[in-house]
Amino acid sequence: MTILGKPVEVSIDTILFATDFSASAETAKLYVRAIAERYHSLVRLMHVVDLASAFKAPDAGISIEIFRRFGEESLGRLQTELASDNIKVETILSEGTDPAQEILEAAQAGSIDLLVIGTRAHKGLARLVLGSTAEMLIHRAACPIFTVGPAARPPESPMSFRRIVYATDFSPEAAKAGAFATSFAQDSGAHLYLCHVVPAPDGSARPDGQELNESFMRALEQLVPNAAREWCEPECILEHGYAADGILLLAQRVKADLIVVGTRRTSHWYDNFKTGVAFQVISSARCPVLTVRG
Repeated sequence: MTILGKPVEVSIDTILFATDFSASAETAKLYVRAIAERYHSLVRLMHVVDLASAFKAPDAGISIEIFRRFGEESLGRLQTELASDNIKVETILSEGTDPAQEILEAAQAGSIDLLVIGTRAHKGLARLVLGSTAEMLIHRAACPIFTVGPAARPPESPMSFRRIVYATDFSPEAAKAGAFATSFAQDSGAHLYLCHVVPAPDGSARPDGQELNESFMRALEQLVPNAAREWCEPECILEHGYAADGILLLAQRVKADLIVVGTRRTSHWYDNFKTGVAFQVISSARCPVLTVRG
């Protein structure tokens, strides 16, 4: 399974930024601006008025109107802010009892190349800023999702992904994500770290058998044909222990600007996401995480 080969061009013509205008979405906005400037993207700003939350208020009718006015005014301010940087901006104000479905439909109808969301810490646990809505998006959106977690640093100016960690378990989902990782690496001339975490029986980071280690290293190296070394700097890394811990430790060690992982579509998205590698990585990563659904 080769993921690298002929150089590929990054194309992000349209970005959908789903926001609730919280403080945690502010960092995500900075990445939206930086990516749009770099790739000359059209940005669609989207806010969903959550009618389910509004109906819970003591005076639902007044609450819904307040929510609508807040969304309209906040979208207008954000549109003006981004447009002042010569970014093409459109706004989408939607409402419904299922925000995730509203966002998914907007992404599908608008031929979106990248969906951007922010995250925040909630009640001691890392929870996505749109709650279960964003958790659902990670596993159901067809387009790649660029998630800015609660620990993520703001982008440098000018933005460039200089060190990218691509985590693979050699699955088809991981292979699809690898194409995006290498696209960004080529575009930025980044140092690309291809990482596989070998699970230890008790989750510890102890080395496994030498023969097994060597077989995994060969598998990683086979993902990178020699031609790819002309346009990026790939390096294969083998870690041991829990997958999320290994990915996070490597990203911290190399000061990664971006982590790329593949995710699976599942009908039981909520329970699986809670215990999945993507959720754990997004929760603690110091940089954005790009998830690509297989």
